[in-house]
Amino acid sequence: MAKGKLEDFINAVSENGAQDFLESDLAKTAAAELGKHVVEEGTALAIGSVFAAIAPRLNGIRLTYKEKRFERNIKEALSVLDKKIDVLDNHITSLSNEMQDKFRGLYVEWILDNLYEEKQIEKVPYQIQGFINMMNMDTTDDIMLIFLETLNQLTVLDIDVLKMYSYEYEENWLNVCEKRGISYEQMDMIKAKLERHGLLYSNNDDQRDANIDLVVEYLDKRVKEENKKNGNLSNIRLGKTKKVKKTESYSITKLGRDFLKKIG
Repeated sequence: MAKGKLEDFINAVSENGAQDFLESDLAKTAAAELGKHVVEEGTALAIGSVFAAIAPRLNGIRLTYKEKRFERNIKEALSVLDKKIDVLDNHITSLSNEMQDKFRGLYVEWILDNLYEEKQIEKVPYQIQGFINMMNMDTTDDIMLIFLETLNQLTVLDIDVLKMYSYEYEENWLNVCEKRGISYEQMDMIKAKLERHGLLYSNNDDQRDANIDLVVEYLDKRVKEENKKNGNLSNIRLGKTKKVKKTESYSITKLGRDFLKKIG
């Protein structure tokens, strides 16, 4: 299947509606046809697996709330994939056959789980972009699970706050508060959440550790002087400690920067 035909196929699904397509026999035929072109057609791999996985569960039944949400997310995912056909193709063809099989099978199932549970349609592009950027030989099952689980637990607001700490984005606390309608206190709660995920770290903790190191060094010197016969304690001075701010101060971690690169 040529890339041009694949683009036409995606557009046709988007125009006619995913539900009508999934409830027809065309879905199974398309999935099988797309599957034949896995190696040379990266997008066929992903989309074919998606249709093959979700068509049986949606065929001939009344959609529940979650299934309607899933359909909405799949439509958005198709729209994103339509714009990234060449990128996806380049990523998938650079992988070994074993890794291609994982991104065709197991990892597609995992991203589908995320899309099925995703409540915010604005996060779907992050899900798809992250899935594409994870297509490299360094990806393992554990790394993939950690990435998808982290993304699953974050909201769009959480990601906006994380972007505040990256020089690659123009987000700041004022425009995030105004755009999302939150208070500074609520933002502090989000920062603490990002810290728990290892995406931010507390500068205050660093300062506390530095102060503790100075105290330990001072006490160590005192003990050594006291153990001397002619020790002179008056020459021992405590290093200059710095007052820790009452409000938390954060910086982005390497994990946080890598996470933004994956979904950006």
